Amino acid sequence: MDLNNIINVLTLILVLLGAIFIPSIVYKEIIIIIGVAIFVIYNYIIKKSKKEREENASKFEALDYEAQRHRLITKGIPERYINGLGKNPLFKQAYQSGQEYEKKGNYKDAIKNYKEIFKYPLVDEENKVAAYNLIGLSHFELFEFEEAMQNFQMALNIVKKVKVKEERLIGKAAILANIGLIYQNLGQWKNALKKYKSTLRLYHKLDDKLGKANSLYNIHLVYLYLNKPKKALGKVKEAVQAYQEALKVYTLEDFPMDYAGTQNNLGNAYGILAEIKDKAENCNKAIQAFQESLKVYTPEHFPMQYAVTQNNLGIAYRTLAEIKDKAVNCNKAIQAYQESLKVRTPEHFPMGYAGTQNNLGVAYGTLAEIKDKAENCKLAIQAFQKALKVYTKEHFPMQYAMTQNNLGTAYQTLDEVEDKAENCNKAIQAYQEALKVYTKEDFPDVYRIIEENIKKCL
Repeated sequence: MDLNNIINVLTLILVLLGAIFIPSIVYKEIIIIIGVAIFVIYNYIIKKSKKEREENASKFEALDYEAQRHRLITKGIPERYINGLGKNPLFKQAYQSGQEYEKKGNYKDAIKNYKEIFKYPLVDEENKVAAYNLIGLSHFELFEFEEAMQNFQMALNIVKKVKVKEERLIGKAAILANIGLIYQNLGQWKNALKKYKSTLRLYHKLDDKLGKANSLYNIHLVYLYLNKPKKALGKVKEAVQAYQEALKVYTLEDFPMDYAGTQNNLGNAYGILAEIKDKAENCNKAIQAFQESLKVYTPEHFPMQYAVTQNNLGIAYRTLAEIKDKAVNCNKAIQAYQESLKVRTPEHFPMGYAGTQNNLGVAYGTLAEIKDKAENCKLAIQAFQKALKVYTKEHFPMQYAMTQNNLGTAYQTLDEVEDKAENCNKAIQAYQEALKVYTKEDFPDVYRIIEENIKKCL
């Protein structure tokens, strides 16, 4: 019985005593004793509750710092460099203000604050490397790849001067990974592959399990884009093994943020495997990994990570819906995407918002295959149109084409149940927009499929 229940029982005794004849002197003594007992217990509860609140506040404050630390390490800033910024009183204000702006998706103001770090006379090489990385990462989030590359190159030049060899190699590996990420986003696959392989060699030297796993995962993505599925499959299998090895070290109890980040990456790797083989088994493993990640990534304390993981969870459920319990798994996917969109708003995280809206549209489209076709098709169309407000042809041609193709499919499905001519025309229009990017020369297979869909509408 907890203390609140004990108080309720004691209070009830007082009430019952009022209904029973007891000599007044004895009654008064009983009243006093029970009253004192209630007072003592109540004060104990108040103190205990206050202590628990303070302990929880301290716990989450520590976890918040750990979340920032983990995010920066995985994006290219060694721990020693981070500690130099976050704990040095000269740089602390600029660093923490920048971090707060980043958490809100305000990367331009984050950049302004990070640049303040260079104004201090005592700034050393490690501080400069950390600052250039932070600025580069913020430019990357704004899709300002040229500016991001310039800052990463500055960091790469300065990291050579870092005195401690291990920190120098860690810094170099992470910066090369960031440069590889820029090349990947620019479609320069061979340059990206070269940087990722250099990163992998450095992580092997450092015996960094998590670094190796992330490098293998990045390499497999490039091989997929280079249409080398066998090599891609080999690398993603290696990545899964490396993540599993890392989780032997990064436990939930001792390293909650590293645990959550590794589980999220492991889930992504299983998701890739699910597209190649053993779909149900690998989807379930992906779902389990994402759910483990969400034990740490709560919406209250880590909203950005929560949103990313919910989006990934939605993808896993939607993929599983292709072969099993379509309605149930589609609804679970939709629920996960909607959770993600509570954080990924168009104002603060436009790219994440657009990606999740596109995924949401695909889930509604899949659900439309088995129930409420008109309603779910319209919900899919609405989601794709929201995504296209961000995915413009000028700035994001590949995402634009993908979403237009999905929009065309939704209209084509809708024409089966209402306004056939009108929806067929809208489907054709969307497909033709997609073909402005998916040209016959560059994407022959995709071009052929879209052309066949257009013919079905005629």
